[in-house]
Amino acid sequence: MKAGQRTQLAHLDPDREFSARDVALAAQDGDVVCQQLPADAGRHIGSALASLINLLNPSMVIIGGGVAQAGPCLLDPLRQAIGEHTMRASREAVQVVLSRLGPRAVSMGAVALALKQTFAQYA
Repeated sequence: MKAGQRTQLAHLDPDREFSARDVALAAQDGDVVCQQLPADAGRHIGSALASLINLLNPSMVIIGGGVAQAGPCLLDPLRQAIGEHTMRASREAVQVVLSRLGPRAVSMGAVALALKQTFAQYA
């Protein structure tokens, strides 16, 4: 916005931090600037995940939290980066999916951890 690019987020206070949800919603509404942000993030996250996939060879990687609301804007470049940076056997074995929990993923994970720690003391 400060560089003069037109975006739906221009009506928000430029000094406050935008959430991933703000960007995802604007991207879904067709905001080109906001579509580029999750695409860039997807490429960087995909490159980092590729290293983990090569190392651990998981059968599934689940993308969750607020940033996952960007959907294909994030997931397509992420999958492309994984495809470019993983070994063929690892690439063919892994599925990259969006969490079904959506924006609740973080809070549900915190609840699961709290329950695990609570009941671990009684086991």
